[in-house]
Amino acid sequence: SPPGTLGRVSAAYRLVAWGPVALGAGLGGAAGEVVGLRPALWLTAGALVVCWAVFARRAVLIEGRLAAVCGEAAR
Repeated sequence: SPPGTLGRVSAAYRLVAWGPVALGAGLGGAAGEVVGLRPALWLTAGALVVCWAVFARRAVLIEGRLAAVCGEAAR
């Protein structure tokens, strides 16, 4: 980034990187109040497993595409 925009780029990055932390804390607190602490933690664990599975599958698909492209380029 050019030196003149470094502050704005840094602020935008921090908003995107740290903003969801506050949102998640609020949602977690609300879920804990509504359904109780233990079920809220189980819901969170389930959501993490689902997210992990989605991202792992995506990584495998992307790796397969890269291997196909690299294999074609090597021919």
